Amino acid sequence: MLIDLDIELIFDRSTASPLLLSIGYGNGHVVAQIDAESVIDDILTFITCHRAGKAACWMEVGRFASCSVTFTLSRDLISIVIDTEVSVRSFGQSAGIHIPKDQLDKFVVALKNAQTKIKQQQAGGNQL
Repeated sequence: MLIDLDIELIFDRSTASPLLLSIGYGNGHVVAQIDAESVIDDILTFITCHRAGKAACWMEVGRFASCSVTFTLSRDLISIVIDTEVSVRSFGQSAGIHIPKDQLDKFVVALKNAQTKIKQQQAGGNQL
């Protein structure tokens, strides 16, 4: 079964909005505010360094309101999770999406395409 993977960088220069990283997979979707476009390079470098690893490795990539958003690469999953400070009976709660690791190459291509698109729009002076 083919499940859609959608990655976009969203920015509207005219409203000085923050840079948003939008990642959708199947019915799940996470949007995170990121500090700069360089975060995409950081994610790509992280994937290069940890793609063959067996242990889960994670990095903070942005924010959703006051909550941090983490990118995790494990033995079999890519996860983008909004970490909350909410707990129920001492179990921490979070929201996010999990993508099978066999989609990693497709994920990297989509991330690079989103980055290229935003760079082209910036170079052309177009509104993003």
